[in-house]
Amino acid sequence: MNWARSYFLMVLLVAIGLITLTVLTACLEPKVEYLLSVLYVLLITFIALVSDKLRLGAVLVLVLGAPPFVEYELAVVEVVSRRAVPGIRDTIAYPMFTIIDAALILTLVVAAAKCSLQQRTDKLFRMWPLFAVGILQVIPALVAVLRNLTTPYSGVALTGLSMTISILTVIALAACSLVAGATSKGTLVGLGCGTLLFCAESFYVTWYKYGSISLGGTQFTGLIAGPGATGSLLVLVIPSLFICALGSKGPLRIFMGFTAIIAFAYSILTYSRAVYLGLLVSFFVLSSALKGKTRMHMVKISLLAAMLVMLLVAYTSASLQQKFVSLYSESLQSTFNLESRLVFWKHALWLIQSNPWFGIGPKMWVPNAPNLGWHVHQLYLQYAVEHGLILFSFTTCILATAVFGAFAHTRKLTEQGLRSFYLAIPAGILGFLASQIFESNLGDWRIYTVFWSLMVVMLFRPTNSQDAVAKPAEQVATQAIAEVF
Repeated sequence: MNWARSYFLMVLLVAIGLITLTVLTACLEPKVEYLLSVLYVLLITFIALVSDKLRLGAVLVLVLGAPPFVEYELAVVEVVSRRAVPGIRDTIAYPMFTIIDAALILTLVVAAAKCSLQQRTDKLFRMWPLFAVGILQVIPALVAVLRNLTTPYSGVALTGLSMTISILTVIALAACSLVAGATSKGTLVGLGCGTLLFCAESFYVTWYKYGSISLGGTQFTGLIAGPGATGSLLVLVIPSLFICALGSKGPLRIFMGFTAIIAFAYSILTYSRAVYLGLLVSFFVLSSALKGKTRMHMVKISLLAAMLVMLLVAYTSASLQQKFVSLYSESLQSTFNLESRLVFWKHALWLIQSNPWFGIGPKMWVPNAPNLGWHVHQLYLQYAVEHGLILFSFTTCILATAVFGAFAHTRKLTEQGLRSFYLAIPAGILGFLASQIFESNLGDWRIYTVFWSLMVVMLFRPTNSQDAVAKPAEQVATQAIAEVF
């Protein structure tokens, strides 16, 4: 009884603080859309707090479906970075400690308390590789803060530290939610709802930006700045939506199928070279890994048909053809040009050579790259530049071990639906990582929340539901996934 009362008071106090923060922030900007953003965050956060089964799914809805620019509208602090040498895009604003961060922290407190009450904290140890990456990412951020205490970029360094803490929060929240009873059915439904909201709001942003939309001419963008970034997030989730749609029944199949089609169509309409590469890799990996009876042959045929559609669009789209031509024909001022990207990458290599151990720190590319873009346009160089070579090597090993370990683990699963689902997640992750050869989007709060959440789900690795010696938490997760298929 004392535990329950303390738990209730803790949640109540944090909730009061969260509500007070959002109301005060909204009052400072008395516009209707700000108030609606506050209500959206409060509603989804309430669902995440009260429902163990839907907690992780609600978090995905909160992040994917958050209104446009909510991270700036409802941020406690907004830091503006200016380059030492003015030039192209010499300023960039970073929000620090947003309302989304407050909601995630509150939800983590509740999920961790549930794990403690249910005496399941030992189940969290299987996630130690991701916790290690999350904790170690804080070190370069702290070093960057200390380096820049007396420079004009101290605020930017603090936003980088805030981001690393947010990533660690996401990893802990996803792990605690699964251990405390979050079901894969609830998580997948949340992923579908969030993706549908993401596509709808991204369509609105595209229409607002261009004033009109012309299929075949307008390059769709979205909630994340740039078509490539918006499409990269969709590459991450499309395989899971696709497999869930084919494996589920009834209204869930219709809903997930509709969402998968919308997400796939939107990713195609971004006309992004990186997105197309990511989709091809994820579909190829998924179709190659799936094995089984006639049903799986139909899945493979569907995946191959999707790849053919992509190639047909790429062949007939003048917009996409122009982007490939611009690899060599544009001026160095254009980031589409391959030669300009090489300039970015050479500068990144120089920064790595100058700061090999701890890097320059997260979010510190703009101050350290005069007359260059907002990021390196290559995730792997960006990560090495910001975090140093030691952490880059460690994180790469952890990701490779986790992804290929997931493929190896699926061989032990005899349930076809369960096996297909746990093949879809690493396929999406590999597709996303392939798209990042020419993009650098893992620093965006929507993308890193979905990416690290799916990594946690992938590492959870339940056994077959009929396995009598399966551990309790594994049984809960396995039975939940079995409900979907």
